[in-house]
Amino acid sequence: MINTDNREPHQYGDRHLRGDLDGKLNPLDSTAVRRVRLSASTTISTTTGGQHTIWMLANLLARQYAIIQEIHLVIPEVPLLPSVALFGEATDLRTTIRNTIRSIAGPHMGVQVYDESNQREVDAEILVGHHQNNDSKCKHQVSVWGSGWNLYVGRNEAIPTALPDSTCSFGPYFGACIAAGEVFKSLRGLKEGKGKFAESLFMSLWDFKQYERWEDLPSVKWQTSLQIPHCYLIGAGAVGQATAAALMTSGGLRGLFIIIDNDIIDDTNLNRYSLATLEDQNKAKSLVLYEYLIAHGFQAYPFIEKWPDYALQLPHHKL
Repeated sequence: MINTDNREPHQYGDRHLRGDLDGKLNPLDSTAVRRVRLSASTTISTTTGGQHTIWMLANLLARQYAIIQEIHLVIPEVPLLPSVALFGEATDLRTTIRNTIRSIAGPHMGVQVYDESNQREVDAEILVGHHQNNDSKCKHQVSVWGSGWNLYVGRNEAIPTALPDSTCSFGPYFGACIAAGEVFKSLRGLKEGKGKFAESLFMSLWDFKQYERWEDLPSVKWQTSLQIPHCYLIGAGAVGQATAAALMTSGGLRGLFIIIDNDIIDDTNLNRYSLATLEDQNKAKSLVLYEYLIAHGFQAYPFIEKWPDYALQLPHHKL
């Protein structure tokens, strides 16, 4: 059941509902019910890279408060793989994705489960991995694929047919970010001559370059046992949480993080904090991130003040 009171989702969506400075987006129709479908085949859903992509897509779509009113899931009920879900975890992938969306959006976004034979028409769809005989009903569609450091976002016919072969979440997460952005542009609507949609983006985060074909991307083996040097996260908001999320889910990494942030999570920043849920409102950002890192095998020290206060406060704790 969707909450018909628009006040709270508009508050949560404060940042992405503000007027855009370049005038590229159409005004938002606050009366419309916009539906998005997230689809993944059984084959892609049984890989770690596929599950990384699906989980982060659900995470980011659920944060598009007041933009999306319903998310339709066409996802198989396969076992959830280790180190995929940072919250919302269940024994199977589909339930995990549903739990994740509800943790973030609560009553402000509906979640429906469908199979390929009874899909409803939606405003936008994200396909994870290669889909054959794709004739689903939607106004805008984008496909995404990620493995290791590499990713693809664009038309389904150009997507790689191979399966992800890495536990690294970097490429899957970045691909999910771009695909979720494509949905946002589609639902808000681009003004004529203002911007365009991704057609065939082949990209590697190893060198941060675009390529013509998937086969041209660098092949970099992920180091599954790596000790990260002592690291300072000065800010535990959008960038700090995204950094930690990628490191925690990529498998085998360890290290010590000093987390410095004096702010709290409130109802205007949930839309861009990838580790925050509705239950985290009014909690210190440093403590939220600290709890995640400790739970995933990292050492961490939270400092709930500003960076200058940490730098000047002596003696420091023992590193």
